[in-house]
Amino acid sequence: MKRINFFAVNAANMAVVDRMFGRDGFAIPSPRCFGRSVKSFNLDLQVKTAPKFQWRLGLPFTHK
Repeated sequence: MKRINFFAVNAANMAVVDRMFGRDGFAIPSPRCFGRSVKSFNLDLQVKTAPKFQWRLGLPFTHK
């Protein structure tokens, strides 16, 4: 195992990985981040708008 260059993608290496996952019971662990399970890999950014504040600077307070 130590002599296998897993950065090289070829049929021999893929066969070794196939054996490890199939016969030897290797499994990919569930995704975690700081000990918590990752629910989604969605990377869409949603901009949250800040609440609108009305400042009273000695002027009449009005709602629009």
